[in-house]
Amino acid sequence: MEILNLSLSRAKLIRSLHRGKGRARERAYLAEGKRLLEELSQSPARVRFLFGTEEESGWLARHFPGASISVAEEPGALFATEQAQGVGAIVDMPDAVMLDDLAGRGGPILFLDGLADPGNVGTILRTAEWFGLGGVLFGRGSIDPFNPKVVRSSMGAIFRLPVVEEITPHDIITLGLPLFALDAHGARVLGRELLPRRGVYIIGGEAHGVSPDLLERAEPIAIMGSGRGESLNAAIATAILLYELHRGSHLPPPTA
Repeated sequence: MEILNLSLSRAKLIRSLHRGKGRARERAYLAEGKRLLEELSQSPARVRFLFGTEEESGWLARHFPGASISVAEEPGALFATEQAQGVGAIVDMPDAVMLDDLAGRGGPILFLDGLADPGNVGTILRTAEWFGLGGVLFGRGSIDPFNPKVVRSSMGAIFRLPVVEEITPHDIITLGLPLFALDAHGARVLGRELLPRRGVYIIGGEAHGVSPDLLERAEPIAIMGSGRGESLNAAIATAILLYELHRGSHLPPPTA
């Protein structure tokens, strides 16, 4: 175990990871808060080093024996999220996952088409992991999956769930898989019939919905409701979709 005062170079690195350009350049991201770091300590993610207050250095050492720990007298400005509890980690980004490899696993593929809200996206990652998806695709215009607020709201799913970024509608179309899009006006209603597990399920952005190129090629699927709201929250709609796909895969086969 190595506990040292935070160096200027490490402080500069931490602050650079608040921004997407810094994360892309360093191939690393931030994880902050005790609950999230507990998940990190039990995950396959690679920790570059830990940082925090002197008071919390013992907590970090217990959860990450043998790790390098940097202590700062006033680390508040280093944290990108609220309630960081004086502990943080620099985590190396995982090895890249190829789109074809993810598509070849046979299960449903979730494509986030322009989602920008970090809370929604983090919750979707958490839900996708719960229901056993092999990974999540992020379309161009979607928020960075390694944004500190996404990482925090994913509750550790980002440490284990493969993600593929910068996917275009063309990339999705050329996979040659059936396309389905959640759409409030879809003729096909979720829950009335079983949906195929092999296919791309598209979640449109909060502001503009599903891209026109995809919407004209995808089969729209609606979630039935009886209220007067315009639409469901993207994370809630995704959870309902993934539950239905999971439920359908565990139903007994129909009898002759």
